[in-house]
Amino acid sequence: MDGYKQQPNLEDKIHCVVYVLDAEKHSTNADIHASFITADVKKQIETIQEKIELKGIPQLILLTKVDSICESTRQSTSNVYRSSLIRQRCIAAAECLGLNPMTVLPMRNYFSEVSTTEDISILALFNVRQMLRSADSFLRVNHLKDFQTYK
Repeated sequence: MDGYKQQPNLEDKIHCVVYVLDAEKHSTNADIHASFITADVKKQIETIQEKIELKGIPQLILLTKVDSICESTRQSTSNVYRSSLIRQRCIAAAECLGLNPMTVLPMRNYFSEVSTTEDISILALFNVRQMLRSADSFLRVNHLKDFQTYK
């Protein structure tokens, strides 16, 4: 396989997996059975998850477009963690992928803004920081000796 490394270095390995789900794609209608992703995509993700879980690699979910499902968050990004609707959608996203709800990071996207705003950027930076913390924790637990040789 082109580009495949039999003996990958630490920097060539995965340290954290982030699934990106669209908050708008979830249906609460039980008849539709639409839960963020199609059945085919879910099967593919489950195959990937089996391998990831064997290696102990942390998994997170970035739940995008939360502002489009919640008016209070649309008005102020600071409401993202106060919204019961977003909390319910985060729980549904976690259940969809079989992960803990604490692994879901709600994200408001830049869409109609003509320039960046502090509140959206702060949420984005918080989410990136959580991803980096997960990767760092995985490295410290599983690759401390390798990690020390790269300093």
